[in-house]
Amino acid sequence: MISNSRREEPSISITEFERLIEAGESFFFEIDTYEFLLEHYRKTGNIERLFSVCDIARSQHPFSVNFIVEEARAHLINNDFDKAQSTIEEAEVLQPSEIEVQVTKAWILQECFKFDEAAEIYHKVLPFTDEKEKDEVLYQIGSCYQAKNDLKEAIKYYKETLIHNKGHKEALYELAFCYDELDDLEGSLVFYKQFIDNDPYSAEAWYNLALIQTRLSLYRDAIVSYDYASIIEDGFSSAFFNKGNCHMNLGQYQDALDCFIQTSKLERPTAELYTHIGAAYQKLDRFAEALNFYRKALELDQEYEMAAFGVGECMEEQERWKEAVHFYQKSLRNNKNIGKNKIQNFKDQTSHSQTIKEYKPGDKIITDENAYINSIKINKDSSFEEVDENTNRVINNQDEFTQSITIPSPNITTDNKKINIQNNDSQNAEKVIKDEDIFLESITVK
Repeated sequence: MISNSRREEPSISITEFERLIEAGESFFFEIDTYEFLLEHYRKTGNIERLFSVCDIARSQHPFSVNFIVEEARAHLINNDFDKAQSTIEEAEVLQPSEIEVQVTKAWILQECFKFDEAAEIYHKVLPFTDEKEKDEVLYQIGSCYQAKNDLKEAIKYYKETLIHNKGHKEALYELAFCYDELDDLEGSLVFYKQFIDNDPYSAEAWYNLALIQTRLSLYRDAIVSYDYASIIEDGFSSAFFNKGNCHMNLGQYQDALDCFIQTSKLERPTAELYTHIGAAYQKLDRFAEALNFYRKALELDQEYEMAAFGVGECMEEQERWKEAVHFYQKSLRNNKNIGKNKIQNFKDQTSHSQTIKEYKPGDKIITDENAYINSIKINKDSSFEEVDENTNRVINNQDEFTQSITIPSPNITTDNKKINIQNNDSQNAEKVIKDEDIFLESITVK
């Protein structure tokens, strides 16, 4: 048996508990020690140990409802909803009016998509809940209404949550989401300004205000708000990243680049981040650096369409039409909403020419300075429409592309024209087709 002096030190309790479990020895701990052990294993995510503590604690303290509640929560974390419900019912038999029992029961009902029943329980326990814990009950009520798509009612309870706890991050984020879903950006703007007046040191509030300002194209205001968020919360990488997007929309490409580089120092770089860095370099006409970061993006995710699209634009800027077509087509294969217009522009401009070589240096295909930035904002819910093979045929396969490209002439009544690529113009492009990685690593920008 472990002495009281040893149980006073939590680290020894954990060590001794695990040693005794492994050795199969008998022991007894007081309630507070088991509560500490439960908190420890919950935080570390050790579900197996969590169940072990619950079993032993319940056997040694059979009338302590807390351990039954903890076991029900463990089953819930383990996605065993039936056991979670049956276990919480055991606790309810012992102490039906206990707040923790009812709150856990409501939580289980939420996870089982029984939002009306859950909200009803939360409403009943709210008047009896300790002031320090009311924010969480109010937040859960808001979550129930949000799950039922009653967003106005959800907003009401998220606001009440923030009245009780200004620092409730989840309520701030969900509130912004609800306003966004209702397309009530002005209402959201008013709320966050009022909130900041009462709590000017909330990084989350400044960040959400900036997101709304960005949606309203108030980019300069958003930059200021992102600045406050990153000053209040050191290392707020998302604030730097989104601030960079605002600079891009304002044509402040060097400032955007600085923000993206800072983001890369604060978080693990992704294909998306590398592509944004590449886009900033591209806007600064620093194509070698742009291609380098697009290459890095494709190394992380070879299917990331915007990186391929960026390579295509760099090639187009250098009037390397064949390589540009190839990478636009690559982006088109991955996302038919991305490269489609570029490919069609190529067709429209080449339909009156006999060869790609006949393109004039002054024939610019990029006409909108912000085209890339606008296109990089991909709607994840967009449906990728099928592309007509006859009108969008630029590259059917890589081998065929190195031989010729057949493109229909939509505005001319004559037969489709066949664009033949002369051998001396296609050598570099063939390297692209055969090995994109080698091409991207070895390419030089004029």
